[in-house]
Amino acid sequence: MKKILLVLMAALLSVGLTACGDEPKAEEKYSDDAYLKAMAKGLEDRWDYADSTTDDVSRKLYETAAQKELDQIKGFTDSKFKDSKLQEKAIQYINVTKESKKIAGEYGSDSFDSDWSKNADTRNQILADIDKEFNIPISKEYQTLLDEQNAKGKEVAEENDKTKNNSRIY
Repeated sequence: MKKILLVLMAALLSVGLTACGDEPKAEEKYSDDAYLKAMAKGLEDRWDYADSTTDDVSRKLYETAAQKELDQIKGFTDSKFKDSKLQEKAIQYINVTKESKKIAGEYGSDSFDSDWSKNADTRNQILADIDKEFNIPISKEYQTLLDEQNAKGKEVAEENDKTKNNSRIY
């Protein structure tokens, strides 16, 4: 009887320890899809604001437009992405959008137009890269606006390539 009891206890102990060691791992949460959706929403919010505002062109208009987009994407700076290339582009895009808000604060200065234009070029190029590789899930009604931004970004990339190639000629 003691032997049966010891064997039974050993079997129960063995099953109990095995069950504890085989707990299923929690599936890692990645932010790739959530970021792309937030990016689309931020762009749509930015474009809606720009289209609906009756404000004259001003610092407020530029700052608010940038903030509308940032409100959707700023929380992804420290998020974990499955695709490291998307993560890199997302952080670049967030940073350049933050920079655009800072530049908007310089509205009226002599350097504003130049700084804003350079920033917009960089932003459009990153936007085009993200959309080309990962397909931003923009609503159908905004597709034309996204296509325009992508065309500008592609043009900037081509111009940068020309400049880079020309600088190599002696």
